[in-house]
Amino acid sequence: MSAENGTGVPHFTPTEQRILDVVKDGKPHGPVELHKCLDDELSPVIAIRCHLSNMRKKLRPMGYDIVHVMIGRTHHYRYVSLADLAAGLPSLFGV
Repeated sequence: MSAENGTGVPHFTPTEQRILDVVKDGKPHGPVELHKCLDDELSPVIAIRCHLSNMRKKLRPMGYDIVHVMIGRTHHYRYVSLADLAAGLPSLFGV
């Protein structure tokens, strides 16, 4: 399956699109929150990592990424612009 829909815009699965809708606010989101985006509520929380990996492959050529951030002892994920990330803006990892 192609990652693009013929317009140069990547095709996201329905689950990926739900995750993207949550993280696009640029704030850190925990895996339990993102797990609610999955179709199967019985799937392990760690399953979110597979979706995030696939999404990163589609987002990076567009200049965006979903980065892993530790807040305390909890994993969080945050949508960022690669340009901002390269510039090392300190606000990227603030809460």
